[in-house]
Amino acid sequence: MKIVLFFVFGVSIVNAFAAALGVVPPFWGCTAAFVLFVFGCGMVAARFNVALWELRAGQHDLLARKHLTDSATIAAVDVNAVLAVRERFPGLQIPTSTWSMTFPNLLLLIDVLDTYRPRNVVEFGSGISTLCVASWLKEAGRGNLLSVDHDPEWAEITTRHLGKRSCDAIANVIVTPLNEQSYFGKKVNWYDLESHLSSIGGDVDLVIVDGPPNGSKGAGYARIPAIEALAGKLAPDAIIVLDDAAREGETKIFEAWEERYGILQATRVNTGTGFAVIKLAAAPFSSS
Repeated sequence: MKIVLFFVFGVSIVNAFAAALGVVPPFWGCTAAFVLFVFGCGMVAARFNVALWELRAGQHDLLARKHLTDSATIAAVDVNAVLAVRERFPGLQIPTSTWSMTFPNLLLLIDVLDTYRPRNVVEFGSGISTLCVASWLKEAGRGNLLSVDHDPEWAEITTRHLGKRSCDAIANVIVTPLNEQSYFGKKVNWYDLESHLSSIGGDVDLVIVDGPPNGSKGAGYARIPAIEALAGKLAPDAIIVLDDAAREGETKIFEAWEERYGILQATRVNTGTGFAVIKLAAAPFSSS
């Protein structure tokens, strides 16, 4: 079909020039000009339709290509993941960035939710993953989500989209600054959680570690405090999800957690950015 269209397009150009030079009758020149006009309008309309779809999805980088190392292989998987996530949660829309959890990882996160069916979730780093978890909890008819973010503007965007999905009673996004703190003998910028720990009701059975961003101080180990920061709040069978698990820093964090706490179970999936599901042996669990 494309070959036919481009053949017609080419013939029309030739006829238009020929008519302009007086080689063929004006009738053919006008016909050629009309074909060119229709073809051009069709191309503009098609491109506008694609741009409108991207805008409605709230994704200028919908497939997060900057995150992917093997785009030729992963792109098709990513498209399928986009469709699968949106089929599960229709109308799921929020602006994303290259820091956002990718759609293949979101699909894995939904599988974690379906498998372990958590009731009390804490998430570090808000965004599209927040909407997915809140939508799942709403679907399940029980549970709470506390999402922690250091960026007031981004937190406000997430909160606004939670409201649009009628999930604002299920999920709470708190804003707290990143302060220099010491964990595992390393100086990192971590969330100032001290005044917010009391807002966590019940034992946490799922922790999603997708923040702070990799650009913060102590970037390689920026997320290493996630377990220790919830000391006494974790359920004994708590599941830890570590996003971007393929990065060098997150690999070191995984190894540090394994050395300190021991790991009963771990699944690491190569999605380009990496995704890990971890069950610890001796984390600072709740005493209840």
